Amino acid sequence: MNCIKPNCNKQVASKRAGLCSTHYDQDIFRVKYPFYRTWQSMKSRCYNPNDGNYYLYGARGIAVCDRWLSSYNDFVLDITTLGVKPTPAHTLDRIDNDKGYELENMRWATKKEQIANRRPEEKPRVTNRARAIGIRYHQKRWQARGRHGVHIGVFDTKEEAIKAREEYIKQQKTIDII
Repeated sequence: MNCIKPNCNKQVASKRAGLCSTHYDQDIFRVKYPFYRTWQSMKSRCYNPNDGNYYLYGARGIAVCDRWLSSYNDFVLDITTLGVKPTPAHTLDRIDNDKGYELENMRWATKKEQIANRRPEEKPRVTNRARAIGIRYHQKRWQARGRHGVHIGVFDTKEEAIKAREEYIKQQKTIDII
């Protein structure tokens, strides 16, 4: 009998709930250590410059308290003092986004509550390879998009795409005035 997970053709070991040994171990790990990924991600955002979100956390001076940084068990013990996770939709949230990860600054919150708790952005976030808003690299070409995702064109160079987008925005501003 094969594993019940999609795209897995490994044989199921006996009494493993239809899972191969790899998926069975992953499921057991998730049950025994439910906050492990949260703990690892929190540390990575704050201390790993190669983490995609480091600029929002570690680069801003956001840190993990020493107690949690050195011990997963202490992290779990402290988090359980916040009470049981209200619903599966709740995750941990920092109350004050300018302070670090410490018990006094943590709460359970829904995605909606977390979005409302964001700090205001000084400028639009640019996370793409082009490092320019409305420009992206796709299939060895540069794509330019206007407001609301309007397709402007596909270009051989990033500079051409940026210039085309700037001209488009100027044209749109002229139309808005008329």
